[in-house]
Amino acid sequence: MVWAPDYRAEYVRRIELIQAADADAKTAKALKRVYKEDCALFVNDMGITYDPRLIDKFPPFMLFKRQGEYLQFLEELEKAQESGLVEKCRDMGFTWLSVAKAVHKWLFFAGSNIGFGSRKENLVDKIGDADSILEKARMMICELPAFLKPYGLDENALSFMKIINPENGSIIKGEAGDNIGRGGRSEMYFKDESAHYERPEKIEAGLSMNTRVQIDISSVNGPGNVFYRRRHNGVIWEPGKAMPKGKTWVFIADWRDDPRKSQDWYDTTKKKYEDEGLAHIFAQEIDRDYSASLEKICIPAIWVRACIDAHKILANRKFANIDDDIKRAEETAKFLAEFETGKCWAGQDLADGGIDKNGLLIRKGVIVKYAEEWGGKADMAAVHAIPICIEHGVNNIQFDSIGVGTSFLTECNIMSKAGTLPSAIEVVGWNAGAGVINPEKHMIYNADGTPEKTSPKNEDYFANLKAQAWWSLRTRVWKTYKAINFGVEYPHEDLIVIPSDLPSRESLIVQLSQATYDPNGKGKIVIDKAPDGASSPNLADATVMSYFPVKKPRGVFDV
Repeated sequence: MVWAPDYRAEYVRRIELIQAADADAKTAKALKRVYKEDCALFVNDMGITYDPRLIDKFPPFMLFKRQGEYLQFLEELEKAQESGLVEKCRDMGFTWLSVAKAVHKWLFFAGSNIGFGSRKENLVDKIGDADSILEKARMMICELPAFLKPYGLDENALSFMKIINPENGSIIKGEAGDNIGRGGRSEMYFKDESAHYERPEKIEAGLSMNTRVQIDISSVNGPGNVFYRRRHNGVIWEPGKAMPKGKTWVFIADWRDDPRKSQDWYDTTKKKYEDEGLAHIFAQEIDRDYSASLEKICIPAIWVRACIDAHKILANRKFANIDDDIKRAEETAKFLAEFETGKCWAGQDLADGGIDKNGLLIRKGVIVKYAEEWGGKADMAAVHAIPICIEHGVNNIQFDSIGVGTSFLTECNIMSKAGTLPSAIEVVGWNAGAGVINPEKHMIYNADGTPEKTSPKNEDYFANLKAQAWWSLRTRVWKTYKAINFGVEYPHEDLIVIPSDLPSRESLIVQLSQATYDPNGKGKIVIDKAPDGASSPNLADATVMSYFPVKKPRGVFDV
């Protein structure tokens, strides 16, 4: 059910609260005291927003869960003096929330200085235009009850590009384009839609010495830009999670976090975009798909997202017409178990040094069971990964054997001699630059199992093992996408499932859709895992290794 706030009841509650404050100075003072300590409470009690689609275009701000968590995120950034990034879909209210945070600081903390920037001046401030950022702040300030408004507030205080609190000297200021960060120091600076800036590096230079707390807020705009790099080198924040120092804290605002939106809304809106030939815009703005605007993406993110809980979606569809609850549950359980049939595989990608990371992915059958990235040298990766593999019952570990991979194997041999690496686990080197497997095998087969002779052979189509393996994963993800969206039936072993509760789900999805493909001089497919400006997709590489064995483990007859 879609969340529908009761504005009538909220108006009544707020009127009673304001009347109580107006009637009693002690109540007003007490409210100011608690509002200063609790920004979310202040917003829930006194904040307003703007929505021209409503009859009352200035409804009261009524925070839903993820919005409240965003205010908590900002508070933790402020206390830690770290920078953050918000990757969001459209229409989530996060610009308004950022303005509300700035107004809260402006009201209750003397001498505060909060900055806002965007790519164009009229997006930052345009008097009378509620779409501009500082006009949102003016609206929120003007709608405050009298007991909260600063003494001496007038039009001069609410000037263009600078809003001054005449009582305590606090400032909310705006800057645009290349001038962002040039207007003096700020204790907190919000960069709106920062993935869309024309010269982001120049802006970074301007801000670098002017604020310790920089918050980039944006819908996505492809890989290779500063926003993309900061997002994928950062650490995803969640309430209660311990966060590292010196890293960008990343806040994810998915459409599913908005209780005003339902699956029916998603499907209906998506179809409208598709009917207008704008599916890539929907993918970028709603699904936060960095690859939506790129050509020759090996595994489009829209395919990858279809893999989230795919087995459960297929089960619900398959057994929906069984009226007997017990029988339906039994058939569903058997069906889901098929997706975990078989050996447990692990792929281990190794850090090449610098900021590169180690990546481990474990699958049971076709379901991803574990995924993790961590820093550190490759020779210590085995010490971290092997106990995790033992815990998950892994039968076969395939590791990146090129370069630093030799140190991983050396450590595995040491662990094997010491008895800390069970003999039941096979450790197999995976050479991305090696020749293809089954080079004479055709890529397409007929329904009766015979090869389609007109289709290319593996050796004719792929430049190396890496290209073949990535394409194999592409095919697996594509089949899952077709099964979910078009009802095409495939054997479960041809699919891939990414659990919705996988902690690193979002990083995995982004990385899987990062690689591009292109023919080389000989017409064979090559894979570019890290297009210009992108980091190495460690989890994606580990996934490719895990789902594309180069050696059959003991006791396995076919893969």
